Amino acid sequence: MVQGRPPAGAPNEVRMTVRVDTLDWTTPRVVTSKTGGEVKMEISVETAYRRSIESLIDWIHNEVNTGKTQVFFRTFSPVHFRGGDRKSRGSCHLEKLPDLSSVLDSPDIHFKIFFDVMSARRKDGHPSVYYLGSSIGPPSLHRQDCSHWYLPGVPDSWNELLYTLLLKWESVHAQNLTESSQATP
Repeated sequence: MVQGRPPAGAPNEVRMTVRVDTLDWTTPRVVTSKTGGEVKMEISVETAYRRSIESLIDWIHNEVNTGKTQVFFRTFSPVHFRGGDRKSRGSCHLEKLPDLSSVLDSPDIHFKIFFDVMSARRKDGHPSVYYLGSSIGPPSLHRQDCSHWYLPGVPDSWNELLYTLLLKWESVHAQNLTESSQATP
């Protein structure tokens, strides 16, 4: 986990924060522990990520009333550097995104849209090998950026689809409330 400074105005007892909005994909090892189990020091980032997604799905399934609450899970856009980062000659040539399809195929969880699949098909939507265009020549390995996206583009599509889902859920929820109130004498 990435640690950060305490927010402004935090009590003196708060000495650090855990940044859940930031992941360190360059760390070769991740420390994890299973509830009631042993601490395992040698675990890959992909395995730790998979376990965290499995825990989240279990929690949603067991704790959230999806009849009243709509859950939107958003992770980071699919960063896919290999061999370093954009400052240390990493690139997204021949990249392979982590395969989480087996985790997300749970019969108990209904996914309306899996944005990573859509985003992964738009590698031209981020400033990587496409930032100068193919007519300029081979891409520079030190200028690839696989974690940010051009605007307008892929992020706008994410927002439009999310907004559509919210409107649809609100409409269906309102219709169900109307039907149940009319059925009650």
